Amino acid sequence: GWPDAGQYVAHVLKPFYLGVKSVSPSATVIGGSTLGIPMSWWTVLIRAGGLSYLDVAAVHPYTGNNDPWEEYGTISQVRSLKTAIGQTPLWMTEVGWWSNGNFDFLQQANIVARDMLWQKALDIPVWNYFYDEGNWGNDGVSFSLIQTATGDDWVKPAALATMTTANELAGRQYLSMPSVGIP
Repeated sequence: GWPDAGQYVAHVLKPFYLGVKSVSPSATVIGGSTLGIPMSWWTVLIRAGGLSYLDVAAVHPYTGNNDPWEEYGTISQVRSLKTAIGQTPLWMTEVGWWSNGNFDFLQQANIVARDMLWQKALDIPVWNYFYDEGNWGNDGVSFSLIQTATGDDWVKPAALATMTTANELAGRQYLSMPSVGIP
Protein backbone atom coordinates (compact mmCIF):
# COMPACT_ATOMS: atom_id res chain seq x y z
CA GLY A 1 0.00 0.00 0.00
CA TRP A 2 0.81 3.66 0.03
CA PRO A 3 1.11 4.98 3.58
CA ASP A 4 1.15 8.56 2.26
CA ALA A 5 -2.15 9.25 0.50
CA GLY A 6 -0.76 12.38 -1.13
CA GLN A 7 1.97 10.33 -2.80
CA TYR A 8 -0.64 7.76 -3.80
CA VAL A 9 -2.68 10.48 -5.52
CA ALA A 10 0.37 11.95 -7.30
CA HIS A 11 2.10 8.73 -8.36
CA VAL A 12 -0.71 6.20 -8.77
CA LEU A 13 -4.26 7.49 -8.74
CA LYS A 14 -3.95 10.61 -10.91
CA PRO A 15 -1.80 9.07 -13.69
CA PHE A 16 -3.92 5.91 -13.70
CA TYR A 17 -7.18 7.88 -13.86
CA LEU A 18 -5.94 10.14 -16.66
CA GLY A 19 -4.64 7.15 -18.62
CA VAL A 20 -7.86 5.14 -18.27
CA LYS A 21 -10.11 8.09 -19.11
CA SER A 22 -7.98 8.97 -22.18
CA VAL A 23 -8.81 5.63 -23.79
CA SER A 24 -12.16 4.83 -22.14
CA PRO A 25 -13.91 7.93 -20.83
CA SER A 26 -16.89 5.99 -19.49
CA ALA A 27 -14.78 3.51 -17.49
CA THR A 28 -15.27 3.50 -13.72
CA VAL A 29 -12.05 4.17 -11.80
CA ILE A 30 -12.11 2.84 -8.26
CA GLY A 31 -9.58 4.35 -5.87
CA GLY A 32 -8.41 4.12 -2.31
CA SER A 33 -9.16 0.47 -1.57
CA THR A 34 -7.87 0.85 1.97
CA LEU A 35 -7.67 -1.93 4.52
CA GLY A 36 -10.08 -0.66 7.12
CA ILE A 37 -11.23 2.94 7.10
CA PRO A 38 -8.22 5.07 8.09
CA MET A 39 -9.80 8.53 8.18
CA SER A 40 -6.45 10.32 8.46
CA TRP A 41 -5.33 8.67 5.20
CA TRP A 42 -8.59 9.56 3.45
CA THR A 43 -8.33 13.15 4.71
CA VAL A 44 -4.90 13.47 3.08
CA LEU A 45 -6.25 11.93 -0.15
CA ILE A 46 -9.10 14.45 -0.21
CA ARG A 47 -6.78 17.41 0.50
CA ALA A 48 -4.44 16.21 -2.29
CA GLY A 49 -7.35 16.39 -4.77
CA GLY A 50 -7.77 12.63 -4.97
CA LEU A 51 -11.55 12.73 -5.32
CA SER A 52 -11.03 14.34 -8.74
CA TYR A 53 -9.22 11.20 -9.90
CA LEU A 54 -11.66 8.46 -8.91
CA ASP A 55 -15.27 7.69 -9.71
CA VAL A 56 -15.76 5.44 -6.71
CA ALA A 57 -14.02 5.35 -3.33
CA ALA A 58 -13.39 1.84 -2.04
CA VAL A 59 -12.59 0.26 1.30
CA HIS A 60 -11.96 -3.22 2.66
CA PRO A 61 -13.65 -2.89 6.08
CA TYR A 62 -12.22 -5.91 7.86
CA THR A 63 -12.59 -5.77 11.62
CA GLY A 64 -9.44 -7.74 12.34
CA ASN A 65 -11.01 -9.93 15.01
CA ASN A 66 -13.89 -11.45 13.06
CA ASP A 67 -16.26 -9.09 14.88
CA PRO A 68 -19.46 -7.66 13.43
CA TRP A 69 -19.19 -4.04 12.37
CA GLU A 70 -21.31 -2.66 15.19
CA GLU A 71 -18.90 -4.13 17.75
CA TYR A 72 -15.84 -2.74 15.98
CA GLY A 73 -17.00 0.81 15.24
CA THR A 74 -17.15 0.27 11.48
CA ILE A 75 -20.57 1.85 11.12
CA SER A 76 -19.47 5.22 12.50
CA GLN A 77 -16.28 5.00 10.41
CA VAL A 78 -18.33 4.41 7.23
CA ARG A 79 -20.60 7.33 8.08
CA SER A 80 -17.58 9.60 8.66
CA LEU A 81 -15.99 8.58 5.37
CA LYS A 82 -19.24 9.03 3.43
CA THR A 83 -19.55 12.54 4.87
CA ALA A 84 -15.93 13.33 3.93
CA ILE A 85 -16.24 12.11 0.32
CA GLY A 86 -19.59 13.82 -0.28
CA GLN A 87 -21.31 12.67 -3.47
CA THR A 88 -18.56 10.21 -4.43
CA PRO A 89 -19.98 6.68 -4.20
CA LEU A 90 -18.43 4.33 -1.62
CA TRP A 91 -18.08 0.64 -2.42
CA MET A 92 -16.85 -2.17 -0.22
CA THR A 93 -14.63 -4.02 -2.63
CA GLU A 94 -13.56 -6.72 -0.20
CA VAL A 95 -15.21 -7.98 2.99
CA GLY A 96 -15.08 -11.31 4.75
CA TRP A 97 -15.30 -13.25 7.99
CA TRP A 98 -13.79 -16.61 8.78
CA SER A 99 -15.12 -19.82 10.21
CA ASN A 100 -13.17 -22.59 11.87
CA GLY A 101 -15.74 -24.86 13.44
CA ASN A 102 -19.42 -25.54 14.00
CA PHE A 103 -20.17 -22.42 16.08
CA ASP A 104 -18.13 -20.25 13.75
CA PHE A 105 -20.08 -21.53 10.74
CA LEU A 106 -23.23 -20.04 12.29
CA GLN A 107 -21.43 -16.92 13.52
CA GLN A 108 -20.01 -16.30 10.03
CA ALA A 109 -23.55 -16.55 8.62
CA ASN A 110 -24.89 -14.21 11.30
CA ILE A 111 -22.22 -11.57 10.68
CA VAL A 112 -22.53 -11.70 6.89
CA ALA A 113 -26.31 -11.26 7.02
CA ARG A 114 -26.10 -8.45 9.59
CA ASP A 115 -23.50 -6.59 7.61
CA MET A 116 -25.49 -6.91 4.40
CA LEU A 117 -28.32 -5.17 6.27
CA TRP A 118 -25.89 -2.47 7.40
CA GLN A 119 -24.68 -1.98 3.83
CA LYS A 120 -28.29 -1.35 2.79
CA ALA A 121 -28.80 1.07 5.69
CA LEU A 122 -25.54 2.89 4.89
CA ASP A 123 -26.35 3.10 1.17
CA ILE A 124 -23.41 0.99 0.03
CA PRO A 125 -24.54 -0.09 -3.45
CA VAL A 126 -21.71 -2.49 -4.29
CA TRP A 127 -19.79 -4.98 -2.21
CA ASN A 128 -17.76 -8.09 -2.82
CA TYR A 129 -17.26 -10.98 -0.42
CA PHE A 130 -13.55 -11.82 -0.17
CA TYR A 131 -13.55 -15.48 -1.06
CA ASP A 132 -16.79 -17.05 -2.27
CA GLU A 133 -15.53 -20.53 -2.90
CA GLY A 134 -12.54 -22.57 -1.81
CA ASN A 135 -10.62 -23.10 1.35
CA TRP A 136 -8.42 -20.01 1.55
CA GLY A 137 -7.12 -19.45 5.03
CA ASN A 138 -4.63 -21.00 7.37
CA ASP A 139 -4.57 -23.18 10.46
CA GLY A 140 -8.11 -24.42 9.78
CA VAL A 141 -9.55 -20.93 9.40
CA SER A 142 -11.56 -20.48 6.21
CA PHE A 143 -13.07 -17.31 4.77
CA SER A 144 -15.02 -19.09 2.02
CA LEU A 145 -18.79 -19.25 1.69
CA ILE A 146 -18.68 -22.53 -0.20
CA GLN A 147 -16.04 -24.83 1.23
CA THR A 148 -14.06 -26.86 -1.25
CA ALA A 149 -11.40 -29.32 -0.33
CA THR A 150 -10.08 -32.63 -1.53
CA GLY A 151 -13.24 -34.67 -1.24
CA ASP A 152 -16.04 -33.20 0.84
CA ASP A 153 -17.30 -29.89 -0.50
CA TRP A 154 -20.22 -28.11 1.15
CA VAL A 155 -22.28 -24.96 1.14
CA LYS A 156 -21.69 -23.20 4.44
CA PRO A 157 -24.47 -21.46 6.37
CA ALA A 158 -22.88 -18.11 5.41
CA ALA A 159 -23.57 -18.81 1.72
CA LEU A 160 -27.21 -19.57 2.50
CA ALA A 161 -27.43 -16.44 4.68
CA THR A 162 -25.91 -14.36 1.87
CA MET A 163 -28.37 -15.69 -0.70
CA THR A 164 -31.38 -15.31 1.62
CA THR A 165 -30.45 -11.80 2.77
CA ALA A 166 -29.70 -10.65 -0.79
CA ASN A 167 -33.08 -11.99 -1.93
CA GLU A 168 -34.92 -10.26 0.93
CA LEU A 169 -33.15 -6.93 0.31
CA ALA A 170 -33.48 -6.95 -3.48
CA GLY A 171 -35.62 -4.11 -4.73
CA ARG A 172 -36.34 -2.76 -1.25
CA GLN A 173 -35.41 0.69 -0.09
CA TYR A 174 -34.00 1.43 3.33
CA LEU A 175 -36.54 3.56 5.18
CA SER A 176 -35.23 4.17 8.70
CA MET A 177 -33.56 2.63 11.72
CA PRO A 178 -36.14 1.33 14.20
CA SER A 179 -35.76 2.54 17.76
CA VAL A 180 -34.69 -0.46 19.83
CA GLY A 181 -33.19 1.29 22.84
CA ILE A 182 -29.71 -0.02 22.06
CA PRO A 183 -27.01 2.52 21.26
